[in-house]
Amino acid sequence: MPLRILLIDDNPDDRTLVVREINKVLTNAIVDEIGDALDFEATMTSGREWDVAVTDYQLGWSTGLHVFHRLRSQWPELPVIMFTASGNEDIAVAALKDGLDDYITKTAVHYGRIPYAVRACGERRRRRREAQDATSALRRNEAILQLALDAAHMEVWEHDLDTRKTLLHGRAEHVFGGQRRELSREQLFELLHPD
Repeated sequence: MPLRILLIDDNPDDRTLVVREINKVLTNAIVDEIGDALDFEATMTSGREWDVAVTDYQLGWSTGLHVFHRLRSQWPELPVIMFTASGNEDIAVAALKDGLDDYITKTAVHYGRIPYAVRACGERRRRRREAQDATSALRRNEAILQLALDAAHMEVWEHDLDTRKTLLHGRAEHVFGGQRRELSREQLFELLHPD
């Protein structure tokens, strides 16, 4: 999947240089460019989504911090990189404390860093989404299993081979006469029918 990048900079020459550097490394990236307040406002209501946003700090209509906060209010998980020549250390620290993903000084030698920062942010976002999806699937499967166990009045336990302890799940403690949830192997076998 190509990375979808939102590039916000009021200087068309700077946008061209950033896009050129991105295309050198991320050859199939899709870059949407924003150069003025009207384009930015249209973007905020477009319903589109991006994998990463790159913004300048000093914009003709706003500041990069304001843009960053607007983007995060609309898309809380969107990684944002600030690439600017007009910022300073205080701005960088404040933005990073607020959750900015990266801050790069806009100099000739740093243009080449942009695609790698974009790729790293996109990869972190992809891994976060995969982890969230896996956690949601796990919770859903656990709920389904618990529903099935409850409906079938089945009891489940697990035995740890290292500690030789058995952990009771679900209604097992009620079935076994109010025993603790953790039993030794011997205690468990005493409670079971010999067959």
